[in-house]
Amino acid sequence: MQNTNRMRYILTAPNSLVKNIENNAWENIEVTASLGGADSLKTYIHEDDWNTSHIIARGNRLQHYINGILMCDVTDEDSVNRSNSGFIGMQVHVGPPTKVEFRNIFLKELK
Repeated sequence: MQNTNRMRYILTAPNSLVKNIENNAWENIEVTASLGGADSLKTYIHEDDWNTSHIIARGNRLQHYINGILMCDVTDEDSVNRSNSGFIGMQVHVGPPTKVEFRNIFLKELK
């Protein structure tokens, strides 16, 4: 069950290297660098084929790779609202009808 007082919404925008300052509001995100233009990064995403997603969560840093390309890199400095443990979820955003499939999901504990 989620505690709505600590609900986390947005950590980053795609193609950004950011520091998350306070409570995940868009206005509190400090973009420290760009990982490339959104249009150029989209060229690495397969529209009608499988994509690989590799997420590294080490401490308060989260890196999300799609098909081997770093798409976003977040340093979450919100020590009050972040959690170092919890659930892993697969998310689909609101929009037109979409078919989403997942396969070959692996978890590895980092030491």
